[in-house]
Amino acid sequence: MLPYYTASGNKEAAVDVAANPGTESLVLWFGLIAALTLVPGLYSIRDRMAPGRLRTTGFTLAVIGYLCLPGLLAVDLLLWVGTDQGLSTAIVADLADGVHPAALVATGLFVPTHIIGIVLIGVLALRSGHLPKPVAWLLVVSQPLHLASIILGLPALDLVAWSLTALGMAWLAATLPAKGMQDEISSTTSSLATAGGMS
Repeated sequence: MLPYYTASGNKEAAVDVAANPGTESLVLWFGLIAALTLVPGLYSIRDRMAPGRLRTTGFTLAVIGYLCLPGLLAVDLLLWVGTDQGLSTAIVADLADGVHPAALVATGLFVPTHIIGIVLIGVLALRSGHLPKPVAWLLVVSQPLHLASIILGLPALDLVAWSLTALGMAWLAATLPAKGMQDEISSTTSSLATAGGMS
């Protein structure tokens, strides 16, 4: 989707966006949709999964990462606005290079937190049996694949990686028991464990 996916810097990115301004506009629209839906999506399944440190750490990191997403869009906004206003690619690149440090911090937080967070959620789903093992493993490896695609400059692999993340998270949302039922299951499990220890 990113028109500048293989660009080595903002100069090349500005050229790529100038050639594909409509695609860059779509990036901003999809970024808005992601910013409005990813965190609520996480919260919709958090309390329905097995409690514990793994859940707390995984979801906390993933939420922090996704909350930083608008910061990543700052550069995309500058690239699109500069192009839309007819500025030269050199000036557009300078604008992108001069993005506020807050956007750089957001990017720096986004990369590790959302990747590690989704990996931990996948591990939790694997350990607790919330997902079939093949699907859980796909969720676990999805975001490391995303990182590999960025490093290698392979947009097709990135599409596969995010599709695997979406598959795993959608499967969880569709199959996890409701919160009240999950609480009842956890209570029953604890009671059985206590009874077993007393026998």
